[in-house]
Amino acid sequence: AVEWLRARGSARTFAWVHLFDPHEPYAPPADYGRRFESAYDGEVAFSDEIVGRLLATLKARDWYDRATIVITSDHGEGLHRLAPLHGPIHGGREEIIRVPLVFHAPWAVPAGALVDAQVRTVDILPTLIELAGLPARNEALPLSGTSLAPLIRGEAESAVRPAFFAGHLNDDA
Repeated sequence: AVEWLRARGSARTFAWVHLFDPHEPYAPPADYGRRFESAYDGEVAFSDEIVGRLLATLKARDWYDRATIVITSDHGEGLHRLAPLHGPIHGGREEIIRVPLVFHAPWAVPAGALVDAQVRTVDILPTLIELAGLPARNEALPLSGTSLAPLIRGEAESAVRPAFFAGHLNDDA
């Protein structure tokens, strides 16, 4: 992704960078496996380094302050710290369903803004559309989510939104 960004010239660019680490089976690169107590921690550190390289590339190209960056996760990890899970899914445990959602858009998101409310990944696209100044609703692109921009800017109250969690099957299910 870094090489691809470097080759983009000055063209407006959209990049989706999907990091699969950390996911089971945990197998960080060898140097990360040696430096960290657990393979999971090694994978988290490796992912952090990759994100750092991407951000450094944006800064080196003078794109960072104009970039919209979203960092999130598909799910959290329970890391077997709890009693064994029963039933066919990880039934809504907090460590599985609470994931980070970070927006960087300096012109639209106040530095240090923190939203302590339930939001959903389905809300990311409508938020990006609003941050880009595009029309919120479009007949050709019906959206299920709701823009989080007013909530991020402190212009709206948090609301409970319908959400679902499609859990992971247990190995013995």
